[in-house]
Amino acid sequence: MLDAEGRDADGCTSLWLISWGAQSVHGIYPKESNGGLSHEDLNTYMAQDPDGRKYQVVGDKYNWRCGLAVRDWRGIVRIANVPVAALGKRKGQSGFVDLQKLTIEAKNLMPQHLRQKAVWYANADVLTSLELQNSDAGNVQLQYGEFFDSKAVPVLHGRPVRQCDAILSSEPVL
Repeated sequence: MLDAEGRDADGCTSLWLISWGAQSVHGIYPKESNGGLSHEDLNTYMAQDPDGRKYQVVGDKYNWRCGLAVRDWRGIVRIANVPVAALGKRKGQSGFVDLQKLTIEAKNLMPQHLRQKAVWYANADVLTSLELQNSDAGNVQLQYGEFFDSKAVPVLHGRPVRQCDAILSSEPVL
């Protein structure tokens, strides 16, 4: 884990680099079961509200049996404590968060053989800041490429960047 040294009470966020593969990080599910999401149609049935009134319900049951196996802990690097309020600052301003420096350090913490299948994960705030910082003169780390049949995917240090809305901009400071 790298510490971006944000101590902002208004909130911090994270940027993740995860190497996917059988020898690093991969999904798992229980033996002799179906992986992924299963669906059962419960059709329609009668239910009752707290006041005793009956009403008809259309029901569906979803079950998700999944897990995550981390075979090599070096396949995950987190840049934590990124101050959200400072992400809009430009180079030279007080409190500027140098995402290029942090991402280079994070990438180099991961062994080279694991970097080949690594993917960056960032929320919209960090992704926007990465793109804005890339517009500064001399900053050419972020490019756009084609991954997984998608065009114009941001690529940072040769690895795709995926927007992940599950990464909050209100994480507690570690």
